[in-house]
Amino acid sequence: MSKILITALGSGTYNKEKNEKEYKLATYYLEEGHPLEKTELIASAIDEQWKMDKIIFIGTTGSMWSNVYKFYCKNKRITMNDEYYNKLKNTELSANKDTLIENLEIEKFNATFDKKIKGIVIKYGVDNKENLENFHSIIEIEKEIEDGDEIFIDITHSFRSMSFWLFLIMTYLKDVSNKNIDIKNITYGMFEAPNEKKETPIVSLNLFIDILKWFKGASELKNYGNSYSILEELEKNLEDKDIKNELKNFSNTMNINYIDSLKESLKNFDTIKNKLDNLEGPGKYIVPQIFENFINEFKFQNDENLSNEEKKYLLRAKLAKWHCEQKRYAMAAININEAIVDFIMEVLNFPIKDTKAKTSETDLAKIWLEKIEKVEDEEIKKYGTMYVETRSIRNKSAHSLERETDLKDDIKNLEIYSSTIFNSLLSKDLVKEKDSKLGLSEKLKREYEEEEKKKKNEKKGDFNLFVISDKGLDSEEIITIKNKFKIAEQPIYLSKKEKEKWKSACEKNDKESLEEFKKIINNKTKEGDYILIIGDFEYKKELEEYSSSKNLKVMKIVFKKSFKLL
Repeated sequence: MSKILITALGSGTYNKEKNEKEYKLATYYLEEGHPLEKTELIASAIDEQWKMDKIIFIGTTGSMWSNVYKFYCKNKRITMNDEYYNKLKNTELSANKDTLIENLEIEKFNATFDKKIKGIVIKYGVDNKENLENFHSIIEIEKEIEDGDEIFIDITHSFRSMSFWLFLIMTYLKDVSNKNIDIKNITYGMFEAPNEKKETPIVSLNLFIDILKWFKGASELKNYGNSYSILEELEKNLEDKDIKNELKNFSNTMNINYIDSLKESLKNFDTIKNKLDNLEGPGKYIVPQIFENFINEFKFQNDENLSNEEKKYLLRAKLAKWHCEQKRYAMAAININEAIVDFIMEVLNFPIKDTKAKTSETDLAKIWLEKIEKVEDEEIKKYGTMYVETRSIRNKSAHSLERETDLKDDIKNLEIYSSTIFNSLLSKDLVKEKDSKLGLSEKLKREYEEEEKKKKNEKKGDFNLFVISDKGLDSEEIITIKNKFKIAEQPIYLSKKEKEKWKSACEKNDKESLEEFKKIINNKTKEGDYILIIGDFEYKKELEEYSSSKNLKVMKIVFKKSFKLL
């Protein structure tokens, strides 16, 4: 781990007698009563206080490089190259915005001090082109830094714009660079505020770092719902755990999309507003505003008149819009899709299917939406379209199935849907009216009820086996069938008179007998029952097909005492 000082180098004041640029001597101090050694370079004072391993100076061709060169040659007992010293001095004395950086031969300066003292020369920055070149030069500082290094930044000297560059360096190293470094201190030598002894205070501007961290955390929370950065600052500044816990819960629920937990978080936000007065520092002005923004973003008018189900799907609609605005398109698609399904379930009063699979509970609403997507009436069709298209986007996102051509259209559709979904979910009467005319939900409910009834019967195992034959089954055959299929204790047989009719039908092979036995089947069976037809009847196949159409399970003898279903 190294301590590295990054500091700006200005042009100083021209000393006519010495024919060189210099800074005035100053006695710096960090604490009153503990002055540091008098020096003309604040970098030297900072080095004395914190023992730097490397000092990086940033300046222009007009900065006083010769003075720094002479100072550190003396300080480090290095023989000064007079010819190079004079070259530096002459270059900086005559320098202007057009002076070539190469004239300083800064690589000789850097080689002199074995890279312990390093110079970076930038242009004056009179236009965007020069400023961009300066950015490229300054960002090279990253190569001088290793993981774990402690960085000190001083903004005392040079152009006013240099302070901005040094703050950009700090932000880049902290938030963009892959280096794990610590910005230890930002300092400023405040010549304009000396003490009674004419000593110059070195002021710490570390509060700026803290404020920037708060801003970064606020931006992440506002734009992405992530409170993790701001929580780090709250840990340092707040003992009250309620605020920290609610922010953490809110971030977790936003990122995992747990709608019930989100409802709870938003409700709790409202109850802890009074505790925000306990905040100190920058958070006092940032966190309350963020809380207020989220409460306003997701609250409803006439909230007390809404049912829990209504609050749930309307919150999903608001959440979809928020996610879409933050370019989190997959989350927007999920919330639009789920909101529409929950809305249709509630408005059309569809029963929740009795299933262990959560995804199947709302199958009736999904089937309704798939069918409604195919109607011509745009007022009702739009619900099906939104559902089908967001389901497609959701699936493509989950399984990486997208085609490049889909991307723009999908995003465009999501932006439209997310901005209209909330109002669409307020049109309950419209949906009921249109559905009533179509009769679609009632049809689906009837089919569902029939299916449930059938399942219950199957579960009970009370389906009958109806045997059409002029003979009965022996006990071994009955045991075989009962072991393989769910049937009642004893098969149902034809009556004595019906057996005679069956025997006659097998001899005549007439269509009148076919129609008569269809009626017998209707009278002797219920949906879900089994049927076994034995006999050489020409229209036996037609009878079996008819039985299947009545939702009977048709059994066949495939081998002696062996049975299977068609």
